[in-house]
Amino acid sequence: MTKLSTFLLLLLLLNTVAVHAQSQPSAVEIFKLRDMCQAHADEFKKQFENGYDFYKTDSNYSLRTNHCYVLLEQTAFDNWGIILKLYDGNTKNILATTIEQTKGEKTGKIYDRDWQEKNSVTYDIASKYIQNKMATER
Repeated sequence: MTKLSTFLLLLLLLNTVAVHAQSQPSAVEIFKLRDMCQAHADEFKKQFENGYDFYKTDSNYSLRTNHCYVLLEQTAFDNWGIILKLYDGNTKNILATTIEQTKGEKTGKIYDRDWQEKNSVTYDIASKYIQNKMATER
């Protein structure tokens, strides 16, 4: 290998490392993004509270997808069942729902445009989809 080709290879490697380092947010930035994501979850809760049903929210900022996911859990006041709704916290679009009625019926739906198998969604598939989006990355 010539000196020029070695130099060019080294320059390419350094550029790749620099670009990768710039694309990864710092720990402080990640903390702020997760904080903002939780603020989105709090906004969702306020928007949906109606005085009858009980609402809980959870949030997850995904570093891999650079997205905030908000999970809204609604328990009906008459103990009818539990509804989980997963939202994209950035766009406010609903991504998936599951409904588990106290009498045993379960349904699920995925609204994500990128989801390939829209016609064969069951409660278990939608539940797994929600769990995957809400899983904390390490």
